[in-house]
Amino acid sequence: MNFILRKYQEKAVKDLLSYSRYYIDENFDESKILFHSPTGSGKTVVVANFLERFIAESNPANDFAFIWIAPRKLHDQSNEKLLKIYKDKNILKCS
Repeated sequence: MNFILRKYQEKAVKDLLSYSRYYIDENFDESKILFHSPTGSGKTVVVANFLERFIAESNPANDFAFIWIAPRKLHDQSNEKLLKIYKDKNILKCS
């Protein structure tokens, strides 16, 4: 499943990549990056795209684990969407 990102979504992905690289390069042990956006803005798609690009651009790519946290049962909804997005790609394994 491929998504064409809107301009603001593409900017969010690029910002997340930039912030992530900065924090990793600076070796911040307890750094956190918070991404928030209004309901219906495509947060799951943005983060899925970010994770895909982050892994593709990282060396080695298998040195990272990502934890997805969401209130109530939203993590189940996100997991279902991520499984669809990554279904035909050998990039990330959702568990």
